[in-house]
Amino acid sequence: MVHLFDIPLVGRLLRSPWTLRLCRLLLLALLLGMILLGWNHHDIAGVPAADPLMYTHGTSHLFWVCWMMGGAILAVVAGRFWCAICPLGWVNELSGRIGLRRRLPSALASKIPVALVLMGLQLLVYGFAIHRYPDYTAWLLGTSLCLAIVLGLLFFGRSFCHLLCPAGALFGLYAPLSLLGLRVRDKSRCRSCTQRSCVATQRFWGRFHLGQAQLFWPMRRPGCPAYFSIWWS
Repeated sequence: MVHLFDIPLVGRLLRSPWTLRLCRLLLLALLLGMILLGWNHHDIAGVPAADPLMYTHGTSHLFWVCWMMGGAILAVVAGRFWCAICPLGWVNELSGRIGLRRRLPSALASKIPVALVLMGLQLLVYGFAIHRYPDYTAWLLGTSLCLAIVLGLLFFGRSFCHLLCPAGALFGLYAPLSLLGLRVRDKSRCRSCTQRSCVATQRFWGRFHLGQAQLFWPMRRPGCPAYFSIWWS
């Protein structure tokens, strides 16, 4: 077992909040670029094929090939690490800070909305072949981005992730098998802790998912005696 925080340069990068921010900014820029690139690009004039841009256009290839297949590999290697850098979740969280900050109704706190979204996405793929056309994919991404902003303005926290994102639920299935994990080195300190200072000021910290853990960024807070460590097994 290798503790990544013990590696000098890697440890500094993992502890720095700017590492997470830069990853999110780059992925948000990539998402916006994919939406703009695929907008109004449905086919190629003069080409008789029904879907000549299937998997050859940048928007379709990046989403349906790189992200879909790469996400499955990432889930096995790093569990729910994607949830920490997802641009949709980040935008949803940021908009939630200036919105109405209402809590999700208890009726929506289950996995049923996510399951319905997953079924709806399957119907769009098999019924309307949205994966074959860049403009359909761009519409899907753009709609998801708008929904992330709207839900953030209505509800507190990552409401988009809880209600509409099936990726987090699927990544959670792989999390127990992931090679990367986030753990407390001395668990006895947490069992005997009464102050709970690591989560006492949650409104100032963003939630961070990695492997089976669900903590807050940064990993070590002032006043918390526990020493968190990211390990590679």
